[in-house]
Amino acid sequence: MLETLKKHLSAQALQELAASARQVLEIHTAPAKDLPLTASRIGGIGYWPHNRPYPENARGKPLALLAQFNFAELPPHPDLPASGILAFYIDPFDDSYGLNYDDPTEPSGYRSVYFADPAVPSLARETQRALFPPEAFAQEHDKDDADTQDADAQYDDDEDDNDFQRRWREEGATLIAAWLARRDDAVAKIGDAELSRCFQTERAALPPLAELAAQVDEYCKEIEKQPPSGSETFAFVLDDDYFPDSGERVAALSDEDILRWDLANQELAEADLAQSMHVHQVLTRQLITSGDTRWWQYWQHDPRAVIECDWQMQQEYIDAYNDAALSALWKQTESDLRTRLDEIVAEAQQQRVMSAPELDQLLEYHAHDAMQRLRAAFAALPPARQAHIRTLEMAMLQSRMDRLAERFAAQGFVAQGEAPHDAHEAIQNFTALADAELTQNSGNPLAGFGKLMGGIGQHLFDFAPESAEESAEVSALLADYIAENDSFIAEQNDAELSRLWQDERNGLQEAPPQSKSALAAHLSIGSFANRRLLREGTVNPVAARLTAKLHGVEYSPNLFAEAREWSHPVDGEYAVSARWATHYLLADSVEYRAHFGISDEEWREQHGLNGDESMNLIARARHQDRIARIYAQQHESHLFGYPRFAQEDPRFEVRSGDVLLFQLDSDNDNFHIQWGDCGSGQFFISPEDLAARRFDKAWFNWDCF
Repeated sequence: MLETLKKHLSAQALQELAASARQVLEIHTAPAKDLPLTASRIGGIGYWPHNRPYPENARGKPLALLAQFNFAELPPHPDLPASGILAFYIDPFDDSYGLNYDDPTEPSGYRSVYFADPAVPSLARETQRALFPPEAFAQEHDKDDADTQDADAQYDDDEDDNDFQRRWREEGATLIAAWLARRDDAVAKIGDAELSRCFQTERAALPPLAELAAQVDEYCKEIEKQPPSGSETFAFVLDDDYFPDSGERVAALSDEDILRWDLANQELAEADLAQSMHVHQVLTRQLITSGDTRWWQYWQHDPRAVIECDWQMQQEYIDAYNDAALSALWKQTESDLRTRLDEIVAEAQQQRVMSAPELDQLLEYHAHDAMQRLRAAFAALPPARQAHIRTLEMAMLQSRMDRLAERFAAQGFVAQGEAPHDAHEAIQNFTALADAELTQNSGNPLAGFGKLMGGIGQHLFDFAPESAEESAEVSALLADYIAENDSFIAEQNDAELSRLWQDERNGLQEAPPQSKSALAAHLSIGSFANRRLLREGTVNPVAARLTAKLHGVEYSPNLFAEAREWSHPVDGEYAVSARWATHYLLADSVEYRAHFGISDEEWREQHGLNGDESMNLIARARHQDRIARIYAQQHESHLFGYPRFAQEDPRFEVRSGDVLLFQLDSDNDNFHIQWGDCGSGQFFISPEDLAARRFDKAWFNWDCF
């Protein structure tokens, strides 16, 4: 991996990274069935001494095995015993898998346990199996899963695009030729002379296609231990090693040209290509503007000035068309809108507009005829003019905050915070805004969602009653529900549950739902108390009865019980093999900051791994993806070494001196090991407890994206 990174890092940066090297035991898995109970494994049913109480959660439900390691089967490690079994258990009936979010070091629904003498007879497989529901522990893998052990059989059976590796072995040169032809087409459509020159120069310098295919194959085997796994893999190699000048030229072009260049890797129809570019443009615009929380401050301070700034941009955009009829129509439209400015502002505030894209939608609605004429004018332009107009539009949208800042500074108002650096930071900003909004409305989260999501949220969460009769009926139902739920919650004798209900109760009384739809939505997704009960496997019968009544169905105790109780990140049973490997610090953690003195984001920025500041969003993302592909060579399921987090290292908050004992990563290839939406789980332990073999002191964390 360090060899691959040489082209991206300075000698000093490589030296810093190399100094972080640690030896770890990488864990590799293979589908299995009914392994010996003492065998190392991921998932399934393992060894548990028959003379010890089986581990349970706080509600008396059994914990399930996450992984176990028989040290006699693993390569020896100086920090591990030479024999015995180390097992990790989690709560399969809890969507948090037993993690205690308030204090992850306090065990609630997980166990780490070491059996020094596995000669003690185990609790029988059937006895353990009977503790769990029928859907637990897949008894066998699908045929397709079993076939993954025989790659050739899999490739021979597949006849669609997933047989890429078979096709690569048989016709690698042909695949590269098709890829080059699609690039030829993309270059022609972009119509940039410098790009065309760079691409043709680099294309002419390519070796014969058969030789080129062999070089790509050798490179992919080096970084992935296999031939190219798909068209994106060999396209990545070709882009990086054979077309560097073309890539730099593309980075200087418009976002849509870059997208067209990237999509040339894929065999898309023209209509699909156009739709992809349209979706990209909309999402990019929304990320940039929604993620910049300064807009909300400007809107709160002077909404009329914000709209005036939008109209100024619109005028510049119209002028770029040089269309007299369109300009006249917009002039009349703007005049009409100005006479109704107070009305438009009031409507925006009523709809709880919270971002620039939402305001854009509202203003376009009020300027419907002009927008229709504008779209028709755009469709009539030749491709080169369309590209120019798109570039102008994106540039104006990206400068929106600078324009607003200049306008409001003249009024003596300065918004707090900085503009988002890129789309990722924009998402983080928007998430922070969401968290703040929902926290302020913790008693009535539906109101928070409605305010957060603006016009969209109004339709989803601010349900209006169809009549005064419905509103009166809902008021009566809500009063009965509150009274009955007071009694039910009191019977649970749970302080945390009581606190959640009291907050929720206050919110319902301050802002009660006005329609049956709103009340039903609150019961299903808006009640923190009910969601807490569901996480513990209990359905609130008071809420269930009312929900059934609102939906016009007959209530039964099992009506709203979840059909599937089992919740476990591992689907099935996997045999384990382990081997020594060298790992490096590649992701932010306590160890990362101790070693480098800064966060991983700061280190990558310092060494240019995040791309050049002049790159636009897509070019920057492509550059980062190249580094991510190199980083991905480091296997992420292992004993000891460095952890990887989707969110943040919990040791920044608790027990910063503890070390990683075991990490299990999601299996991105077939999703039989999956933490949420692709995260990882870890067990940590203090060096003192590790040295003393006190494995029961290990604590659990998991997170996902």
